[in-house]
Amino acid sequence: MQYKIFPFSAFFGYDLAKMGLITALIDPNIGGILISGSQGCGKTVIARSLQALLPSESPFVDIPLGVSEDMLIGTLDLEHTIKTGEKRFIKGLLSKANGGILFIDEINLMQDHIIDLLLDVSESHFQNIEREGFSLQEQVCFTLIGTMDPSEGELRPQIQDRFGIELNFQPIKDLRDRAKITKRIFEFQTDLDKFINKFKKSQELLRQKINTARNLRDSIIIPPSFYVKASQLVRTLHINSQRAEIRFLLVARAIAAFHGHNYISEIDLERALQLVFAGKLQRIYGKSMNPNFLQETFLEIWHKIRSFPQPESSESPNMEKSSYPKVFRSSVKIGTKYSENPPPKNNSDFPEIENHGLEKNASSDRFTNYPLDSSEIPGIKGGAPSDEVSSNKNDSFAAIRTHNPPIKMDLSMIFKYSQKRKRIVNYTGRGSRIKVLSRSNGRYVYTRKPNQKRPHSIAFDATIKAHYLHYPHSLEKISNTIFMHSSPIQGESLAIHLNYSDIHEKIMELRAPLSLYFIVDASASMRRVLPLTIKIIESVHSEGYKKKDKISVLSFQGREVEILQRPSVSFSVALKKLQNLQASSYTPLAAALQTTLRLISQETIKGFSIPIIIILSDLGANISLSYPERNISTREDFDLIADELEQIAHKIGRLGYFCIIMKPLKSFATRYLGVDYRSVQKIEKSFVQWGNTQIFEYDTTDFDGTIMNFKEIVNEMIS
Repeated sequence: MQYKIFPFSAFFGYDLAKMGLITALIDPNIGGILISGSQGCGKTVIARSLQALLPSESPFVDIPLGVSEDMLIGTLDLEHTIKTGEKRFIKGLLSKANGGILFIDEINLMQDHIIDLLLDVSESHFQNIEREGFSLQEQVCFTLIGTMDPSEGELRPQIQDRFGIELNFQPIKDLRDRAKITKRIFEFQTDLDKFINKFKKSQELLRQKINTARNLRDSIIIPPSFYVKASQLVRTLHINSQRAEIRFLLVARAIAAFHGHNYISEIDLERALQLVFAGKLQRIYGKSMNPNFLQETFLEIWHKIRSFPQPESSESPNMEKSSYPKVFRSSVKIGTKYSENPPPKNNSDFPEIENHGLEKNASSDRFTNYPLDSSEIPGIKGGAPSDEVSSNKNDSFAAIRTHNPPIKMDLSMIFKYSQKRKRIVNYTGRGSRIKVLSRSNGRYVYTRKPNQKRPHSIAFDATIKAHYLHYPHSLEKISNTIFMHSSPIQGESLAIHLNYSDIHEKIMELRAPLSLYFIVDASASMRRVLPLTIKIIESVHSEGYKKKDKISVLSFQGREVEILQRPSVSFSVALKKLQNLQASSYTPLAAALQTTLRLISQETIKGFSIPIIIILSDLGANISLSYPERNISTREDFDLIADELEQIAHKIGRLGYFCIIMKPLKSFATRYLGVDYRSVQKIEKSFVQWGNTQIFEYDTTDFDGTIMNFKEIVNEMIS
């Protein structure tokens, strides 16, 4: 029975995304499509529906998450080699996808090196196969489509940049539209054949239109000035990759071909604008990006470069100026601006920069030497408009800004800072974050010769390959043979006898999540900063949830240690308990750490993870582990506690755990209020020297700065 798919033309809504998918079918050189969105918004359905729009005999290859390099590229036919002693190569999934679509569902959960390999071949249309005894080159051309749910883990920015188009599927909120979608799904499930026949004509028309566009694609004329416009746009958006402008023009060309044009017009460029750049900028600036920023920037550059000197085109010497019409559209605001104040012909930057007399409009203020704020960064939402601020006559800064001449300011520093801050706020990596090699658990990634006499897990494929390389023509019995099969198997004898030197063992790779053990000091000396401590844990969890990190929370006060939550991806249980926590009484820090180490030991049995102990305390320990009922008052008592904590620091370092001590930054007058300063210094020294620990004091008034510093320390530890 043939599997029936949902018709592409029956997919309701997401018109921009559908146009992006169509352009990828028209021109595979665009470089792949990445579809991101929450669960249940139709990412996988619309991707699979594309196979009905492909030319006949074109393949649609579905890549599983557990795919290996051998499955993708190809490998030695072991069965044939064992039986005959001759080598034969089996082609992989990349070869099978030639001329069609290569689809990966939940691509963000796939290994990075596999994604890199797929994107390399997708861009170059060429794969170079280097395997044991093989060296093959093959041309392959396919359209790569991947889907992902960002809440389950992010892709590395370097990988995302290599996708030509990034589509973001947001859930449809209009009730009528949602009702139409639900109705169509019911119709599809109730009477499949009737539903498919209903859209059969529109499907066929769309497929023919795509095929026609494919044939027309290479003959589309790109006006010489458009190369300058594309480069200027990419430079203005502060995107460094050369791929951006190339794909911008490729997508615009595919759109022009789809609409049957003979040349690229401004309308085609505007349609390509959102497909190529919206996803990249949204990833950098998030919700702070003005939704009209791309459109306004494009129109401004379009009109500015009308007077830009056009480069001579050596590629189309016979193309006359009248071979394509000049199509210009503009908004009233931009058009009025440039008709009244045309830019100087020798100026390639914004015209306001070179103007030494300030304009009355607000845009001129951003080029003065007054410090910029978020409301003055292009495309970034901010507070009150700058013209409202400068119009205040009582503002002492207004006079300074008016009398100082404008200077030429490079806005790239603002964009770079914003990008850097975005990188720091997000953890390094995606999904379960740390790759760990093992001989028993995880995914089989490569092989090696065993270090011990008895291999742990024999890699049979690599062993056969190694034997054939060493003895390509020898089928006789080899001395020191470990094992051999000479008895007939289904009427045949095996042609290989394995020597010990041929043996290879498997090396596995697994992605280990972090297990963050927060030890919260709820003693009296931490009463003032306890609410901020809760906010810190909440913020860390919101990011760690995407990467499958586990959170455990313990609190200590008086003479007791309470486990608020054992290691778990969820945080709801601990959050309720933390919010009801009241800071008071003593500080049994040693008991809390001992409980944490016992908890880590228990969790290690369940599965592998990277434990990080986070101590949120002023280190004013005043309860002994050996004598918990003793009232600590003398110097000797505090030294006893410091010695106990030094032993625990030795144990943490010996076990290879990471530890972070977060101390609240207190005023000089209250820094050592209620704690023994000499004991605190000794504890800090012990943990730094023996406990693989980093200590930093956080400003209780700077929440964002505290979170950034903490995450930066975690990144340094696990990198």
